[in-house]
Amino acid sequence: MEQTAFRLGSVEVSFTVRARVNTVDNQAAQTLLLTMMDPRAVESVAAAIESDRDLGGTVSQVRAGPPSGFQAFTDAGGQGNLLGCQWTATVVL
Repeated sequence: MEQTAFRLGSVEVSFTVRARVNTVDNQAAQTLLLTMMDPRAVESVAAAIESDRDLGGTVSQVRAGPPSGFQAFTDAGGQGNLLGCQWTATVVL
């Protein structure tokens, strides 16, 4: 958390949001991630994060940063890689 100049007394909290897909069908995985990275798509992660900009009046603002682009992530079991990308979601309290 950090103090911001957004407004006096505001505190920003940032979260990393990751989307990961299996690479069994690499082309389908890339297509799905590209759709999630597109801010105009129904599947957009950024649009989902920003769909309620004040979380029902409980915070001042919620915003999503741009997607990181494709990255390799190790799966939870450590048995290989998943294709993914990530966003930073920032909440201003």
